[in-house]
Amino acid sequence: MTRPTVYLLRMVLFLVAVGLVVALLFRTLWAAFFNNPLLDGLILAILAIGIAWTFFMVLRLMPEVRWIETLRQPRTGLTPPPPPRLLAPMASRLA
Repeated sequence: MTRPTVYLLRMVLFLVAVGLVVALLFRTLWAAFFNNPLLDGLILAILAIGIAWTFFMVLRLMPEVRWIETLRQPRTGLTPPPPPRLLAPMASRLA
């Protein structure tokens, strides 16, 4: 199973690339931002919330991936690990 850290790294690299473009176009973006700062500020705030939410959702996948990898290992005689929250419906069928 693919670990979420690969996707987190891609997300961070993309944000760094966007940050570099913003740094290169800073003066133009600054002038454009202050044409309508309330609306642009709202847009940037919603963008920041969306980025944070996306990172949070990807981080929530880590226990699920760990649980699936634990189930895939040979565990004769051991009790199954407790199911994670997001995969609880599927856990009752697999474990």
